[in-house]
Amino acid sequence: MNKDLTVGKPSQVLWQFCLPMFGSIIFQQLYNIADSLVAGKFIGENALAAVGNSYEITLIFIAFAFGCNIGCSVIVSRYFGAKEYREMKTSVYTSLIGSAVLCAVLMLIGLVGCHSLLELINTPEEILADSALYLDIYVLGLPFMFFYNIATGIFSALGDSKTPFYFLAVSSLSNIGVDILFVAAGGSGNGVFTAAKEAEGVKVIGCDVDQYDDGANGDSNIVLTSGLKVMHDTVYNVLNEVKDGSFKGANVTLTAADDATGFVSEEGRCQLTAEAIEKINAAQALLKEGKIVPAANFNGVTPETFTW
Repeated sequence: MNKDLTVGKPSQVLWQFCLPMFGSIIFQQLYNIADSLVAGKFIGENALAAVGNSYEITLIFIAFAFGCNIGCSVIVSRYFGAKEYREMKTSVYTSLIGSAVLCAVLMLIGLVGCHSLLELINTPEEILADSALYLDIYVLGLPFMFFYNIATGIFSALGDSKTPFYFLAVSSLSNIGVDILFVAAGGSGNGVFTAAKEAEGVKVIGCDVDQYDDGANGDSNIVLTSGLKVMHDTVYNVLNEVKDGSFKGANVTLTAADDATGFVSEEGRCQLTAEAIEKINAAQALLKEGKIVPAANFNGVTPETFTW
């Protein structure tokens, strides 16, 4: 929303303009605190050190982005105040194009010269890999940072400090939620895998997809096999039904009888003996025939009532 800051009581107008900016600073700090807290508590000391070590380099990118913000804001506000709207639109387009070019150049430097930059600031060897990974991800996010700063500069130049505040509030809160979801909570089975790796002689079974790679633990692997949802066959069958006109929309429960489930038995992707694989195949055949009905939340069978 455009607002003429030259109209009204100066103190009131300035406070209304500044308060959302103060709120933006608070959310920005909350963003940084959440990142540091989650990285240090749930990933480890090296991860937190890598984030802190990379700050000297990310500060360069931030400085360029903030410079685009200030430069755009000064020019746009001048034309807006003078009511020269045509020149104002031209300056907005120029700012966007110039920032895009600058962002592309910085991304190229960041992606190509990441290791060199880290070595230049004497990054310790033990956190070099984590710092490089963090920087790579940070550099890939530069377009969002640049265009956020340009947008903030434009809105501020038009007397609207509330819209940037709303954007920053939503992004900061989303960042905290995503940090918790993907870093603290981790991927499917990550907590179990971590516990199994820390324990000695413990094996696990992956779930839904082939999780053998996730089970790597030094020179060994904790994954015996993985139970699978055979999605490629299921999708293929449904597409064939669509093609021949027999497909009907409905809620369908797919089971072993539909060849919709299975397990990993390929050499090098599981640690089952030939005897174990043979027994599992025999059990799966009984599942298909309906002679084994496993406990599930859709068939009335519970672990207590399950029999074989």
